[in-house]
Amino acid sequence: MDHSARRRAAAAARSVPLSCSCRDPWTCRHHDEDYAEPLSDREFHAYKATVLHLHAHGMRARFPEHVRLALDAYLRQWWERPT
Repeated sequence: MDHSARRRAAAAARSVPLSCSCRDPWTCRHHDEDYAEPLSDREFHAYKATVLHLHAHGMRARFPEHVRLALDAYLRQWWERPT
């Protein structure tokens, strides 16, 4: 295991478990809505800013399902806006 992987594993061991009991959000694969915690206002605006930034550069964003559902109404309104 390389140095960065060991540091990440050590940090995950120190962290508080997520609602799905995983300790590392990067490697957690529980994207089911049963496990998804609601987005905070800060997270919502950060994801929204990401979408707008990537769109300005001709790219599309991919998010976990629970994030996509939280942003769905906003995204639909924004993507369908006449140019």
